[in-house]
Amino acid sequence: MEIPSGGIGFFDSGVGGLTVLSACLEKLSASGVFRPVLYYGDNARAPYGGREEGEIAAFAEEAFSLFDDLRVSAAVIACNTVTAVCAERLRRKYPFPVVGAEPAVRPAARAGGEIFVLVTPATAKSVRLLSLCARTEGEFPSARLRIFPCPGLAGAVEEYISSDTPVPLSSLLPPGSPSAVVLGCTHYVFLKKEIAAFYGCTAFDGNDGIARELCRAIGFSRKPPPPTTAAHFFGVAPTTADPAPANSTCNSLSKNKRSRFFSKTGQKGDKKRGFSEIFFLGSGKNLNKRAYEQMFFR
Repeated sequence: MEIPSGGIGFFDSGVGGLTVLSACLEKLSASGVFRPVLYYGDNARAPYGGREEGEIAAFAEEAFSLFDDLRVSAAVIACNTVTAVCAERLRRKYPFPVVGAEPAVRPAARAGGEIFVLVTPATAKSVRLLSLCARTEGEFPSARLRIFPCPGLAGAVEEYISSDTPVPLSSLLPPGSPSAVVLGCTHYVFLKKEIAAFYGCTAFDGNDGIARELCRAIGFSRKPPPPTTAAHFFGVAPTTADPAPANSTCNSLSKNKRSRFFSKTGQKGDKKRGFSEIFFLGSGKNLNKRAYEQMFFR
């Protein structure tokens, strides 16, 4: 198997980036854009949210070094934590456009009120997020943004995708009655409807914004090299994930519910949407490929 040059790379710690991939496929397809897709999921070391910044940056470098070797035309950091920790460092180092994942705090803040920003612990303490929230509150003074780290939630999503383990939202989400909630981790988007129902308000995610930014970024081009063999990139370490907490369960989510998140795309084959085959890389390649097929091929 060979990976063609000039593709678009997507990097996430695990399955959360598939929610970004969904939005980007839809947007690029509507724009008539043809690109191979490379999805790098580091599920064996997911979730990243409880790790140190240096460790997160080192893991991101592994993926982006591979993207560089494969001569991608653009890359998407489909992970809020990695974006918060090292997006600017990656943009300075690599010659292709790098699109990050930003929490949708501005759309949520427009109507004002108390807004819960749900993020991983690493994102919660990042200067990038704190600055974004401060700027947004300055722009929309009637809004009050409250940042909540949600340790365990991303890991529970990974566990759910790999084994259909129920996600105990009641023990993983902060209590309260916000006016809106922002999903500041791409993993959380799998539970967008469930989290919105849990709080009884609108839930916002940044995936459409990522897709729009990617469409702007792919005007960049670099001369394609000969195709690169993919044989030594595949068959890597087995997937592992943090177990979900063993306390009371608020939501028991079926595979049908997981599939319904992506059912609107109705994808039957990649080439019908203007894409060559999607190449799954990294330690989670098998899990992510299975999840992708369940979500898109109906």
